[in-house]
Amino acid sequence: MTTTIKSIEPKTYQGKVTGYSITLENGVTGYLDDKASSSDLKVGESVDYSSVSKQNKKGGTYNLLTLNRVFPGQQHVPSQTSAPAPEVKFVAPPSAKIDIIKMKFDSRMQLCELTHRLILEGKLSDVEAKAHLVAWTNEMDQLIDGMFA
Repeated sequence: MTTTIKSIEPKTYQGKVTGYSITLENGVTGYLDDKASSSDLKVGESVDYSSVSKQNKKGGTYNLLTLNRVFPGQQHVPSQTSAPAPEVKFVAPPSAKIDIIKMKFDSRMQLCELTHRLILEGKLSDVEAKAHLVAWTNEMDQLIDGMFA
């Protein structure tokens, strides 16, 4: 909604400004959300505002106001409230299907190359290589399956 700022009162703690209490022309009062609002707001400026009701430590409620400066001729777009966004789970679109079999095949090829290199460098014997290759393949399969579980 659009209105103008009627008053801005700094709130201090131990001599330092810690926030601002705002009164709007339409009678709405609350504390300024300075992180989400326009900076250097002044009394008499036109603003789009949104208000979120919050609860303080003593159980009382107050309004947290987000104020964004409106310039002459600017289109008024309703501002969004700062409600938490719903949790979204990834769902692959049909055009982006993931080939798990190919991922497992590629991982096996890389493990074979690694094992072959370690045998040639003398770091693994044939018997050790077979045991490690089976264990590493199982581990990679479990990791890939876990990504899509």
